[in-house]
Amino acid sequence: MWNVIADHKEPLVRFLKRKAELLDMDKLSWADLDAPLAVTAESKVMDYQEGADFIIQQFSKFGSQLANFTQKAFEDSWIEAEDRPGKRPGGFCTGFPLNKQSRIFMTYSGTPSNVSTLAHELGHAFHSYAMRDIHPLNRSYAMNVAETASTFAEMVVADAAVKEAASEEEKLVLLEDKIQRSVALLMNIHARYLFETRFYEDRKQGYVSAERLSELMVDAQKKLMAML
Repeated sequence: MWNVIADHKEPLVRFLKRKAELLDMDKLSWADLDAPLAVTAESKVMDYQEGADFIIQQFSKFGSQLANFTQKAFEDSWIEAEDRPGKRPGGFCTGFPLNKQSRIFMTYSGTPSNVSTLAHELGHAFHSYAMRDIHPLNRSYAMNVAETASTFAEMVVADAAVKEAASEEEKLVLLEDKIQRSVALLMNIHARYLFETRFYEDRKQGYVSAERLSELMVDAQKKLMAML
């Protein structure tokens, strides 16, 4: 899988080089990969209900089953999305096979990225719902399958947001957020894979120190940054 990703990395590499230009930099560092673009765009904020309505509206264009399931998830309070002090950003979905339900835990502050994340987690929940009558022993799947429904749901909403952008600047910011999710797979997730592969090789020889762990992670990040 990583060989296929590496073979098709060129469009994302071009994007990262263009991002460096927009940030007025010769080359991005690892810390710059997630930096926001230096583009002035009016901040578009959707409160939680607006975000829910937008997601359901876009899901309904794909299919009634997905839209109806999502409506139920909102109405039955399957989502804990309060933005409160001490709560980390991000999202997580877990399933409860016995009652054939799911629960989503995330921090929602109204940004376009939050809306996409919520759609992503709802995609996971719908995946679990679609498998609700499958024997538990047959429900396990690898990460590439686990992220298929969620990424698809996320893209349905992200693409709609781009189409409804009120300005070129807003469209650019939304496109950057969308592409950045692919960059995470190309760079961040790939770096973790390289790190873990090297770690397990070292671990066969014995104890791995904290200093060596740091060295392995930096080496993995440098290897991927070399492609830019």
